[in-house]
Amino acid sequence: SKGVGQFSNFLYPRIFESELYFFRKHRGNLQANICAIFVEGAMILRILFTIPLFIIGVNRMYFQKRILTYWRVFCLARDKLYEKNS
Repeated sequence: SKGVGQFSNFLYPRIFESELYFFRKHRGNLQANICAIFVEGAMILRILFTIPLFIIGVNRMYFQKRILTYWRVFCLARDKLYEKNS
C-alpha cells in the first residue's frame, strides 16, 4: 500500500469530488458553491507553486502529473459550481 504522504493522481480528484458532493447534499447549494470556489483557488495556488519545480526540471514527469491533476480538480470544482441545482 502507499504511504499516507504520497500523492495519488487517481484519488486526489475523487477526494475533492466527494467533498463537494457532501457539501451539496448536507449543507446546501450556497455552502457547496463556497466550497467549490475555495477548491478552485487552492488548485490555482498549487499550480502556481508547482510550475517552478516543473521548470527547474527536478523530477519533471512527477510535477507534470501533479499540475495536470490540480487542473482536473480545478475543472471539476468549476463544473460543480455551474451545474444546475436540482
